[in-house]
Amino acid sequence: MQLQSSLAWLKDPPADYGLPPTDVLALMDEIETKAQAGDYASEYEFQEAIFLAITGAHDGHFAWFGDVFKAFVFGNPLLDDLVSVSADGVSLPQLFHKSK
Repeated sequence: MQLQSSLAWLKDPPADYGLPPTDVLALMDEIETKAQAGDYASEYEFQEAIFLAITGAHDGHFAWFGDVFKAFVFGNPLLDDLVSVSADGVSLPQLFHKSK
């Protein structure tokens, strides 16, 4: 995490940045302190805190998904190649398979 190049900018962004400052490393220190004190009610709550600290960076290249979230990821391979397209850009879109 300390190798993430945007941490200094996130902690003290330029005035025109548009998002609130986020000190990810300070948040991680708070999470560590709280974990060592036994202040998390569950593993889910602990991993959620880490997830929210990192998500606060608003950077799609800087992400972490703990194992407690993976148990609840559902997918349907039949839907993987569905797209919705409007014939004229105004009418309601219809569903099509990309492969056809």
